Amino acid sequence: MPLLESRSVVASWNIVLPEGEFLIEFEHGTTSGKRVIWINEIEYLRRDWMFRLVGSEHFRIGRFDCKLDVEPDGTFGLLYSLFINGQNIDEFQEFNKKKWMTWNVEFGPGNRHTVLFEKDTTDVWINGSKIDCEVQFIDGGNLTRFSVNGTPVVIKSLSSGNKKQGMIHQFILGNEILQPDIDSK
Repeated sequence: MPLLESRSVVASWNIVLPEGEFLIEFEHGTTSGKRVIWINEIEYLRRDWMFRLVGSEHFRIGRFDCKLDVEPDGTFGLLYSLFINGQNIDEFQEFNKKKWMTWNVEFGPGNRHTVLFEKDTTDVWINGSKIDCEVQFIDGGNLTRFSVNGTPVVIKSLSSGNKKQGMIHQFILGNEILQPDIDSK
C-alpha cells in the first residue's frame, strides 16, 4: 500500500462564492519553510524553503482576489488570516449575506447542488456555473424560474413591507418551500 503524504494544516476556511463552495487549507512548515495552499483538497500553490515565516500569499478563486497573511502572534505564535477582495473572511461573508442567498438542494438521491441567488441581479449560480433564468415581475416582487435536471424551481422575491427587512426570498421546489443555508439568512 503506498504511503500517503501527511499534511499538517494549520488553518482552514469554508467559503461559498458564486463559483461554488470552497475549502481553503493552509499548510505551513515553520522548520522546513514550506507553504502549501489547498483548495478543495487539490494543491493550488506550493513554496518550499521559505526562510521568512511571516508574509502573504496571493491567489485567485474565480473572479475573487484572495490573500493569505501569516503574522506574528506573541513571542512564538503565528496568526493566519484570509482576505477576499480586500476584506477579511468574516467581513466578506457578512457583507455577502446581504447580497447572496444559498441553498444546498437534493434533486434526487445523491444529486446535491449548491444554488446561489444574487439578490440585486437575480442571477442564479448552480455549483459555480451561472444559468439562464426567466424573471417574471409580479405585484410586490418577482419570480425567478429555472430548472435543474428537468426539475422546475422558482425563487420568489417579495417585499416584506418593512424597509429594514427588505425583500423576502423563497426557494420553491414543487410544493415545498426550502430554507436557505444558515450562513445566508
